[in-house]
Amino acid sequence: MVGEPYLLHRKKRLETSIPQRHRGNPIPQPKTRVNTHLPVVALLGLIALLTIGCGTQTPHPTKGPQLVTFGHSYVSGRDPDHDVTPWPDRAGQALGLQLDNRGIGGTESPETLEVVREYKPDPQDTIVIECILNDALRHGRSGLDVWRQSVDAMLTHVTPAVPADRILLVLDPPPRGSDQLTTDGEPFTRTLRRYADAGQEVASRHGVRVLDLAPGWDTDRDISDDGLHPSEAGTQRIADLVSAALGRK
Repeated sequence: MVGEPYLLHRKKRLETSIPQRHRGNPIPQPKTRVNTHLPVVALLGLIALLTIGCGTQTPHPTKGPQLVTFGHSYVSGRDPDHDVTPWPDRAGQALGLQLDNRGIGGTESPETLEVVREYKPDPQDTIVIECILNDALRHGRSGLDVWRQSVDAMLTHVTPAVPADRILLVLDPPPRGSDQLTTDGEPFTRTLRRYADAGQEVASRHGVRVLDLAPGWDTDRDISDDGLHPSEAGTQRIADLVSAALGRK
């Protein structure tokens, strides 16, 4: 087991930066140049072709049902082992859905809320949100109200369009050594339970599903060597539980 000094060290270094989201500027389209020295007949022919082209539009390909995932580094994956395929990729394949993974490492719930609000809810999509751990580790029970309000706003944004039975709120499991860690004046295991209970209450109010990862979670098997992130076994376990909760194909 990893003692309190190690987890405190990890807590201070916990994913403090949020990757910048690059937005490319639209690529300017080349302008059509007409050679003024063309014969009149050729010029008229060119105008006719351009006119016909303007009346023809290529339809955009339709987007199929997607698994859209939001949250911190458990969702974005590849941390600390880049070779471990993130659980959303595995769950999307098991569910037979295209994946739109919007997880960002290091985010807390208010930042995840911003990402959720950028998503346009689609009735055919399936939504998974996992966002407790950073709030709980960094702010303890004093951050609970902000977390609750953020999750409530996330679910308010997606539930009008996406059916509630296709929305899943995932409650994070404990990291290794959490039974020896104190946050905001209380054992971290108790703090994590406070967040889980709040998640159950908010999800129930919106009628969405909840998946608590804590039962059956083995921190020796399911947590990687860094003491915080899921191992290969833990990542597969999350994928299996998410797939089962949403109805594996």
